[in-house]
Amino acid sequence: MRYVIAGNSAAAIHAIEAIRAHDPVGEIVLVAPDLQSYSRVFLPELVSGEKTLEDVAMRPPGFYAGHRVHCLEEKAVGLDPARRRLSLAGGARLEYDRLLVATGAVPALPSLPGVELDGVLVARDFSDVALLKERASPGLPVVVIGASFAGLKLAAALQHRGCRVAIAGRVLRRALDDTGGRLVEAAITQSGADLWPGVRARALLGTSRVEAVELVDGTRLEAGLVLLASGVTPNTRWLESSGIALAADGSVVTGSYMQTSIPGVYAAGDVAQGLDIVTGVKRPLLLWPVAVEQGRVAGASMAGGYARYEGSVPRNTGTFFGVTVATAGATGGLPGAVTRVRGPGPGGYVKRWYQGPRLVGFLAVGCSGPTGHWITAMTRAQHPWLQSGSGSIGSVLSHRLGISNSEGGIANG
Repeated sequence: MRYVIAGNSAAAIHAIEAIRAHDPVGEIVLVAPDLQSYSRVFLPELVSGEKTLEDVAMRPPGFYAGHRVHCLEEKAVGLDPARRRLSLAGGARLEYDRLLVATGAVPALPSLPGVELDGVLVARDFSDVALLKERASPGLPVVVIGASFAGLKLAAALQHRGCRVAIAGRVLRRALDDTGGRLVEAAITQSGADLWPGVRARALLGTSRVEAVELVDGTRLEAGLVLLASGVTPNTRWLESSGIALAADGSVVTGSYMQTSIPGVYAAGDVAQGLDIVTGVKRPLLLWPVAVEQGRVAGASMAGGYARYEGSVPRNTGTFFGVTVATAGATGGLPGAVTRVRGPGPGGYVKRWYQGPRLVGFLAVGCSGPTGHWITAMTRAQHPWLQSGSGSIGSVLSHRLGISNSEGGIANG
């Protein structure tokens, strides 16, 4: 049996371990343009210099050899399901018995004039970070376009390096209400960073190198570098001619065993659909714990196991500019939900939504409350079969036994 894995991040690593747990002898081939196994969650700490690549490695250097994985430093560019072949950027074609698509997500680049200028960067992998660190010298004016969790973490990291940081974009617009957003805005400005909340960029200006960012209100921000942090999108463009089922948002449609619409092909991580167990909506959740869960399930399923992916509670957390923010579930509430608010005050600001006794979402700013317990409560409410003491939520969700794996369809999702 030949298992081919396209991609090399959390989903791929955990799929390898699951495959080996069920099949100690099958051939595993990993194909990725970057063969370093590190946690992208810590890219901001690499930018700031607070962590090194060794600090954020997911597995020790001998991991691939120890699991008898043959690694190819190549990029997957096409899929021929009829011949069970993966096309690589170098021209080679790789045959497979089971294929895992784990190519993650790519930056969603805004349609702005000047986006092609030198000095306009993203920070999605280690090579991006290395270039950013090389150019982000103390005192350099840097404009960050986008104020998501990732964007704010990177902006804070650049400020830590001594850069003069300006941020353009509404702060955590999908995660926070107006009150929470204003609290984070205050922390940003108090840190010395400049902020234009809710003001979009209109153009990036310069000749060959970026020199300024023009906002829609006419303001021009000096820029020695521009960091684009407007979100990511599933990396599936290379699959569009394969016939694999893709959702409207570009993610790979998957079932409970992470199988796709093509027999023998599985998908996991940011490239694949996740299941929001609070709202019941399938969409790419773009979260590290989800990639871990899905990778384990996909690997076990590929090797004949019976693990199922039961869904996840969407959540995010971050500490930047001296304030900690945590969100989970339906942060806008659900129909008929009751809202409970605490603060803002010395203990921070907390907003929770309940449907009857069931917690369905929360946001917390500047609060050290029991957010982990709240996420566990939301998970247990959606999965009554979970009992206290049955193991960690992630472990149980990933490995709950289900019915026989139906490899060829997606109906089990």
